[in-house]
Amino acid sequence: MRAFAAARKFDLAALPGLRPDEANRYNVLPDDVFYRTFNELLTSADRNQFYAVYPFDVTPPMDDRPFFGHYFKWAQAGEVWAQLGKTWQPFGGAGYFVLVVLLAFAVVSASVLIVLPLFVRECGAVRVEPRASSFHRSTLHALRSTPWFICDAGPGFPVHRNSAGAATHSLCRQAGLCAGVALFGLLLFSGLGSLLSSRAPWRGALAALAVIALVYPMVLPGLFRWALDCRCRGVLSSAQFRSRRLAY
Repeated sequence: MRAFAAARKFDLAALPGLRPDEANRYNVLPDDVFYRTFNELLTSADRNQFYAVYPFDVTPPMDDRPFFGHYFKWAQAGEVWAQLGKTWQPFGGAGYFVLVVLLAFAVVSASVLIVLPLFVRECGAVRVEPRASSFHRSTLHALRSTPWFICDAGPGFPVHRNSAGAATHSLCRQAGLCAGVALFGLLLFSGLGSLLSSRAPWRGALAALAVIALVYPMVLPGLFRWALDCRCRGVLSSAQFRSRRLAY
């Protein structure tokens, strides 16, 4: 490794037994941040402490945190905002502020285009039947229905979509295919639910939903293992299948 790097004038950052004078030799930096950082990471007794104090989010990606290109920490927000437009910002930087602005814009737009017309409609109904009790009932109905709609169309649908996409990844292996399968299933059954909602009692539907939510995480892993076994049997020899299943 040393000979390979020296012949091509590559700087070494991490190597067993690497000395400080062997690093930062060709592309010299005022502060050898690469050697210092890798040495601290590899020799740290508590890597979680290293991840906590490091300026960027460099925790290893996991199945439930698969975005390996996500380095931004909200603790950097003040520094990033102070340097906005003055210097190049790697690893996202001010791009995350755009998401916050878009979220605020979406909340305001939804309030104006969805919630406000609901109250206007209810107030129009009160003018037809000018009674104080009717106005109070209409306002109460709007206040009750709005949070349900926000939770369903707001965080509810994306959370279910992302969890369904992550669950199907072990079977489909392709991000585009996973998204297509998950969205197709969600849209199909959402449409069927809307079609049948007027015929099913809401108390029974909520009870069934609660039971399904409890059974879902217990049944799904076994179902996926069975499906993966079937898939592996179709493409692997018996010896390969046994080794893959043992590893899985």
